[in-house]
Amino acid sequence: MKRLVLASLEDEGGDRCVDLLQLGADFGWVECRRDPEDGHGWRHLHPPRMGFADRAAAQADAAETVGWVQLPTLETQGRLTQSRVCRTLRRDGGAVRDG
Repeated sequence: MKRLVLASLEDEGGDRCVDLLQLGADFGWVECRRDPEDGHGWRHLHPPRMGFADRAAAQADAAETVGWVQLPTLETQGRLTQSRVCRTLRRDGGAVRDG
């Protein structure tokens, strides 16, 4: 089974993001970064942190762990699902499967 990216929360600089993930009934998150100068694309900074009961619990843990992530307000909630998805890319441009 492949992990599904529910939302991708990007920092203001556009070089870090947190993907909110779902794998079956399991939810989690992973922080990613990209270095524009190397052309590699997005890279995971650590293995995904899974084991949360729902998306809100995973996002709350990400906000507590990663300093720049903030919990959404009612005003911003709708934009989270429409934000850009961070993908890890191979040098040839093909998407790398995550999980």
